[in-house]
Amino acid sequence: MLELILIILGLKALWIASAMLQALIEAHYHDMLYYLDRKHKNLHWAYTCLRGVVLIALVWAVSGYVSPANTFIFAVSCFFSYSFFHNGMLYSTRNNLNSALYQKRWRASKEAGDNRNSANVEISAGFRTAMFVVSILLLIAIILDSYL
Repeated sequence: MLELILIILGLKALWIASAMLQALIEAHYHDMLYYLDRKHKNLHWAYTCLRGVVLIALVWAVSGYVSPANTFIFAVSCFFSYSFFHNGMLYSTRNNLNSALYQKRWRASKEAGDNRNSANVEISAGFRTAMFVVSILLLIAIILDSYL
């Protein structure tokens, strides 16, 4: 049982690290463009493809240890937790780089402004937190289902 728990938590930790690393990269990229006063194309399609590749790799890895249904639940759990860590890190980093932006830091929601380069879906801080709690419950369900 301990082995499965460590594998699931380790893969989930990789997902969280990926979300936070991508947020750091995006925050510095957008900050650089802001100070250079440069416009750019919306790159969220590329970010989504990168997230998909990481998720597919993690789902493939977990599929060797749990049932197909629990593999799907793991993918949903990753999906639900992504925004909590990604947006939290993104908004905190943007605030570190420019204190006028995202003053609530991790708890911030998207600020009003130019929407040409924004994500297709904006999720409030409260909803991100609720999704993260659900993702934890889904991980617990996978572990319990594997041993009951």
